[in-house]
Amino acid sequence: MTTLKTLVRLFFRQLTKSRKREYIPIIILVVYFWFIELFTFLKLDDSESLQMSAESSATLLLVALLLDFLSKIIFQHDNTVMDPFLKTRPVSRKLWNRFLRLSHCWEPLNLLVPLALLPVWLFCLPFGRALLMFAVSYLFSVAGGIVMMRLKRRGPYPSEKARVRKAHDGALTGRMRMGSVGLQVKGLLRSRRLLFSGVMMAVVFYFYFVARVVDDKPSADVMLLLFLYVFSSVSSQYGFSIEARFFNGLWTRPVPVRRVLEDKYRFSIFLTILGGILALPVLLAHQIPLWVLWSRMLFVAGAGPLAMLVRPYACAPYDPFNPAHFNTSGRSQSMFNSTVFIAFILVGLVIVLIHTLVPADAREYLLAGLGIIGYCVRKPYFAWVERCFLKERHKYMEKYNE
Repeated sequence: MTTLKTLVRLFFRQLTKSRKREYIPIIILVVYFWFIELFTFLKLDDSESLQMSAESSATLLLVALLLDFLSKIIFQHDNTVMDPFLKTRPVSRKLWNRFLRLSHCWEPLNLLVPLALLPVWLFCLPFGRALLMFAVSYLFSVAGGIVMMRLKRRGPYPSEKARVRKAHDGALTGRMRMGSVGLQVKGLLRSRRLLFSGVMMAVVFYFYFVARVVDDKPSADVMLLLFLYVFSSVSSQYGFSIEARFFNGLWTRPVPVRRVLEDKYRFSIFLTILGGILALPVLLAHQIPLWVLWSRMLFVAGAGPLAMLVRPYACAPYDPFNPAHFNTSGRSQSMFNSTVFIAFILVGLVIVLIHTLVPADAREYLLAGLGIIGYCVRKPYFAWVERCFLKERHKYMEKYNE
C-alpha cells in the first residue's frame, strides 16, 4: 500500500539522482545575497549600530514576504499533476494532497527568502529573536507556496484539455517551458563567439562604470546606464538572425512574429535585471542611492529593447557552426546591422543629453517614466513591426532560405 512515507522516500530518491539541479539557482542566489549582506556589514563604521528595532525587523519581514509572494506568482509552476507511475498504484487524492503540502517544506523557491535573510537576523537581532524571525519567514513562505499551489493547480489527474495544452507547450518549448525565450538562451549559450562579442563590450562598460564610481566622477551614472543597455541587448541586437535559420518551422507551429518579439523583449528584461544585480555591490559599497539603479533599470528594460527591435527582420541568418561568421567581407555571414547601429547611437545620445541637460532631481523620474511608457506601448509597437515584416515577408524569407 502506498503511504505518505513511500511518496517522500521516492521523491528524495529522485532528488538525489536527477533533480539536484533545481536547487543550484537558489544556492547561487542565496550565496550572492549573503555576500552582499556580509560586505555591507563589514563596510559599516564601528559607530554605526547593527541593532534593529522590532518595528524595523517587522517591516523588513513584511516587505520580504510580499516580494516572496509576488515571485511565486511569476516563477512558481504547476507541478501538482501526478506522475504516470504513481497513477498506476493508485494514489488517493487525499494522500496526494497531503504529500503536495508537505513537499513545500523543501521547495527551492520557499527556501530562498528565509535563507537569504538569515545573516540579517543573526547580525541585527539577538540570537533567540533571530531564530524566531527565521522560523516565521520560513513558515510564511511555505504557506505562501501552498496558497499559490491551490490557485494554480489542476489536480492530480489533469483533464484532456490540460494534457493537450501541455503537449502543445512541450512541442513549442521543450523542457525549458519558456516559449521562444528558450531559443534566445540556447542560441546565445551555444554560439560562443556571439556570446563573447556581446559580453565583452558590456564588460568594458562595466569596468568604466566601476572606475568612475571609484574616482567619484559624475559620469558614473552615464556609464551605469550604458552598461545596462549594452548588456541587455546582447541577444536582441541581432534581430531574427537566430530564428532566420528555422523561420519556416516557426510559422508551421504557428508562432506569431509578435510572440517572438515579446520573448526577445522578456529576455532583454532578464538580462537587465542580471546586469543590475552585478552593479548592486558597487552601489552598496560606495553608498550610492539605489533609486539611481532602479530608474536606469526601468529605462533600459522598458524602452531599450524597442530601439533594438525596430527592424529585426533585416538581418543575415546566423550559423553558429560557421567559424567565419564574423568576416564582414562576406555579406551572407556579416552580423553588422546598420539599423541597430544607428539605434544604439541615438539611444546613447539621448542618454548623454538627459544626463547633461536634465537636473539630477528630475532625471531619475524621467528615466523611470520613459521605461514605463516603453513597457506600456510594446504591444502596439510589436504589432506595427510585425505588419512591416509581413508586407515584405517574401523578400526576407527568400534571403533566409538562401
